[in-house]
This record gives sequence, C-alpha cells and structure tokens, in this order.
Amino acid sequence: AQGFGWDEQSIIGHTFAEAIGEQAAREIQPHVEATLREHRSISYERRAARPDGSVQWIKVNLMPHLDAQGNPLAALVLITDVTQQRAAEQALRESEERMASFM
Repeated sequence: AQGFGWDEQSIIGHTFAEAIGEQAAREIQPHVEATLREHRSISYERRAARPDGSVQWIKVNLMPHLDAQGNPLAALVLITDVTQQRAAEQALRESEERMASFM
C-alpha cells in the first residue's frame, strides 16, 4: 500500500486499478490473466512511479491462489523494489564502457 501512496486502512475498498493507477493496471492485466489461466507463477520487472513522482524499478511476482479443485481464486502479488540493484548494474555497465574506451 505504501509503495503506491496508500496506507493499510485507506487502500481498503479500492479496486486494483484505483490502488496502482489505470495505466499500470492495463500494463499488468495480461500478466494477471496469464497467471490465472495457466495456473503458474509469473515474474517480471517494470518501471513504476512513486507517489512523489520519482521512478523506481520493481520486480513483480504473481502467484495463482487456487481452491482445492485447482480453480483460480485470485492472483497473489509480491512486489520487490530493485531500484538500487538496477542503479548498480547501470554503474557497472558505464564503468566497463569507460574502461573499454581506454583500452
């Protein structure tokens, strides 16, 4: 909730699209549908805007929640902020490029 500008109480009663934004919901929906249709976990990374307007990279893990008969009930979501990892990777690439230009 906090990652999208809400708290645990204020997010209750809002739709998925209201909580994360209409555009983000449209981008994510195909992944949710695939998770529920194929009954398998899906992971991907994407850019996301923070409530303050800055950009972060997040890793999203979608897991199907199935009933006893194997029917999908929901998609469970685990989001991890990987912004620092992405920044470190970019710094490494830039360093390697500088080193290559000197060689």
